[in-house]
Amino acid sequence: MSTLPTPSPIGRTSYANGYGASVIAECRYDDDPGEPLFELAVLHDGALCYKTPITGDVLRYRPAREIRDVLLDIADLPAQDLCAHVRSYD
Repeated sequence: MSTLPTPSPIGRTSYANGYGASVIAECRYDDDPGEPLFELAVLHDGALCYKTPITGDVLRYRPAREIRDVLLDIADLPAQDLCAHVRSYD
């Protein structure tokens, strides 16, 4: 029985506006040696945030250049709480 690979954590970041992000490396199940892909979740005060102008969900299967651009957009969000928080259990 083979085991499926699990995503690898890349890291978390936070910004002065109260927002941040969690980024993990996505697993490829199709043996495609192409460009690495990542998953990004927007955070607010350390909790998952599903209500921002950036996204209403987790961004999946995104190349590094897109993740970089989204991180810049998160840093530029206004310092108000736009989120529908989901409790974090870290």
